[in-house]
Amino acid sequence: MRRAVRGSRRHSGYFDGKRGETLLEGEPISCFSVGGERRLCLPQILTSVLTDFTLEQINRVCDELQIYCSRCTPEQLHELKSTGVLPKSAPSCGLITQTDAERLCAALLHAPAASRPHKLPGFRVYHECFGGARGVCAIDLNLVQCLECRALYSPRRFVCHSHESEHRTCHWGFDSSRWRRFLLVAEEEPDKDKCAALLDELAARDVAPPPPPVHLKQQSLPLKRKQMLPNVVNPALPLALYPSRWPDVT
Repeated sequence: MRRAVRGSRRHSGYFDGKRGETLLEGEPISCFSVGGERRLCLPQILTSVLTDFTLEQINRVCDELQIYCSRCTPEQLHELKSTGVLPKSAPSCGLITQTDAERLCAALLHAPAASRPHKLPGFRVYHECFGGARGVCAIDLNLVQCLECRALYSPRRFVCHSHESEHRTCHWGFDSSRWRRFLLVAEEEPDKDKCAALLDELAARDVAPPPPPVHLKQQSLPLKRKQMLPNVVNPALPLALYPSRWPDVT
């Protein structure tokens, strides 16, 4: 049985009713910290990150990845309304964990290209996130090539890439900006320490900082017009995302 993806607990704690913000694909998304895991506002993701995909496409990927959303608490809903994230008439709002939001975006936005370049020179690496994958890391290019499909990814994107599906696995605390925690040097590499040091240097040069803890950033940035939603519950909303199927957050 594969182990679940785990993250740091240093920001654990419950901040259910206090809204923060985190970045998803470069877009600020409202969120709450619940048990150390950020839970992101699903309507904002649909209207600011996944704008090029239909609800049918999103629903299909959610089914494939076994992604389910929770319903926000009354306190969280009040906070989203009072800060202008949701309209006053919103009856409910779905929340998705940051781990699942990154899995969803990786599947929809960063699918491997059809072209299959030649194998890159480098050392072998692997990760065990979401089914795992093996690849070759070309340090000079800041790329990892999947050994199975030959697609090229940045290290941050590679740790979200997988060709295997998981069953009954609980994912918690994943953050692709901390990709170095998940990208490992393959056991068969003759000089693992040198390769690991190269990965450390590459991670140190990564200019994308991790998002701030939810409870340290409470002031909202100006919302884009497209983030103001006239309706939160849409009859056409896919079943996997439909509020009537979201379990209550306890």
